[in-house]
Amino acid sequence: MGRRRRRKIRKRVIKPPPKVFTCPVCNEEAVAVYHEDGSEYAEVICSNCKAHARVRWLPSYMAVDAYAEFYDIVTGSKKSAEHSLTEPAEISTTDE
Repeated sequence: MGRRRRRKIRKRVIKPPPKVFTCPVCNEEAVAVYHEDGSEYAEVICSNCKAHARVRWLPSYMAVDAYAEFYDIVTGSKKSAEHSLTEPAEISTTDE
């Protein structure tokens, strides 16, 4: 009978989410998310090309979530939170 070999135990390293992100406009790693505790909004600013947006912050959000909303706003996939607050809602009327 032979000896049993032990399996090596490998620890799984979990990377923390990044704090600096890639800008969709200038393609540089220079986007940071600024949020104060208790505030309803966060500022997402690129320090290279100065692209910025103010996005809504929910209690369960992390910096990655705010960056995802910023990315959608900059690429045109989603309306800005500021525009939706300042512009009145459009009401369509149809004559029947």
